[in-house]
Amino acid sequence: MPKENHLLNLEQIQTAAREVMLTNGFHLPTIIAQSESAQIVGQVPEFGGSSDEKQAQLFALGFLLSQERVLRALHQVYLVTEAWSVMFKNPSAVPTEVRPSQHPDRVEVLIIAGLNVIEQIGSLTMYEMVREAEQVVELLEHSIPSEVGEVKSALLEAFVLGFQTGQRRFPTQ
Repeated sequence: MPKENHLLNLEQIQTAAREVMLTNGFHLPTIIAQSESAQIVGQVPEFGGSSDEKQAQLFALGFLLSQERVLRALHQVYLVTEAWSVMFKNPSAVPTEVRPSQHPDRVEVLIIAGLNVIEQIGSLTMYEMVREAEQVVELLEHSIPSEVGEVKSALLEAFVLGFQTGQRRFPTQ
């Protein structure tokens, strides 16, 4: 008899993230790491200010998780976080010299980034936040244009690298 799978799928994660955002008006950075039959969900209450700081934090979290031995192998990982983004109809028109947090046309978004570690396939869902009096009242889903090509997340890659480093350094007995 096949074992029942209790792992969250992308649709369940999207639904939960939207509910948290609409209820609380914010969403702490959340990492969801899954193996074939287990998952760990953790929040990062104080996320680094720069991309490098965030990558270092997620590398360390991945390393520490590998030491807990709850997940023998990492199959899928998701990151749910708030961010700034600039919405462009033409992806090649995105200016790289200005960070989204500094761009005059920036919008606040809720991002759900995923990485299938086995197949090395990334996914990205983005919801633009519409606020009234500091409360999020609506989340508008934005599709990622196919011209963007392969979806990559340096933050998820740092987490996976930390996990894999921890496993190599201290192999399972």
